[in-house]
Amino acid sequence: MERSFSSAIHIHASLSDISFETLTREIYFFSKDIPYKTFTRLYDAQLEFAGIAEEKFIFGLHGFYNSLVDKVKKENKYDELFAFIGAVMRMRDEKRGTVSEVIIYSYLDLTMQTMEYLRPNKFALDTCVYGLRLDGSIITDTYPYAYSDDPPTQIQKMLHEGKPAPTADEIFALYRKVGIHLKSVSDLALFEQIQRIHINSVCTLLPYINENTLDMAPVKPYESMEIPLQDFTCENHTLSDLQAKMKDNPPQIPAFGLQFLFQDWTGELKAMKLREVKEKGVILYRLETAYGNLFGYLEPKSGYISSVLNETTIPGIFERFALLLMALCLTQSPSPIPTPILCQKGIPIQTTVLSENPIPEFAHNCGRDSSQKYTRNNTPVITNLQATISTAKALTANPAVAARFSFGT
Repeated sequence: MERSFSSAIHIHASLSDISFETLTREIYFFSKDIPYKTFTRLYDAQLEFAGIAEEKFIFGLHGFYNSLVDKVKKENKYDELFAFIGAVMRMRDEKRGTVSEVIIYSYLDLTMQTMEYLRPNKFALDTCVYGLRLDGSIITDTYPYAYSDDPPTQIQKMLHEGKPAPTADEIFALYRKVGIHLKSVSDLALFEQIQRIHINSVCTLLPYINENTLDMAPVKPYESMEIPLQDFTCENHTLSDLQAKMKDNPPQIPAFGLQFLFQDWTGELKAMKLREVKEKGVILYRLETAYGNLFGYLEPKSGYISSVLNETTIPGIFERFALLLMALCLTQSPSPIPTPILCQKGIPIQTTVLSENPIPEFAHNCGRDSSQKYTRNNTPVITNLQATISTAKALTANPAVAARFSFGT
């Protein structure tokens, strides 16, 4: 309940300066293209409620989630709820620039908090839901930030009660109590970014992870500030050409996926794993780099690509990634494109293509580097992303601090 309380405070505070007329209009334009109207009506109404009834929204959000998930469980509509969550994550990209960012991120916050209520055991805070088996049962595994929302939740309660805001040292002390050792504002900002990338990836892929795609579940977070592909180019293809070819010449990925291994002289790029979910019209990817793994999907029919690199503040990174992903996919089309000349700093890198093992084992890869074995991380860590984000934003308001970080909010 405390996590929902903290999220509710954050959402209400974000919407407090928006008129109800503007709020309802922006919510409509954000959610109108999401096909799962049973859920959009409920979440739209909650967000409108946040704008007009502070106390009822804040103290009623926990009950909203409980009632919603109980009904989903009784009616066996997990697949529809998961699809709704994935669609909300996609709308973040598709509505950017046309809908207020405050509305977009408030809707995302409200939606992502649902994840706290989906675990079979709500009190197993070190567990996260990653997908749905074909028989309708929920897939769970380790959640790497199980206890880290306790400090921001305490801070939110203090502020809501009118108490003075804690100093940075006092905030760091709260984190130390749950085993998280932060020494600076920069550490907190990095920690916030790591969580945001992880939960965004989990929610984005939620509709596509089942027992056949378990190895593409983003269990291991991307724990680095480094942004890949800053020096990447493709010498013989352009993104616009590949986008045009993708619609008329969609890739045909083998049933159990492909692995592209890179012999990258810089050591940055390691591998790209692809696995197609034919019944849903998407190709899942896992890009393995020296800094960690990035996850998402490509929808060949529309050309849409989900990627956290779309959030980076460094110009051109997402486009470089899209070029790499589409180039590799189109080598597997019925009429394959000429072999892409992939380069780092203008020097070509070699690529080897491997067929994947036909029996993906969750306990072997789990979204980890293909050379690593599965190990559980039992270090105490965080969940409520929203409260942590608000704390990090407050501490990184100084432009000199914020400028050090490459991913956008």
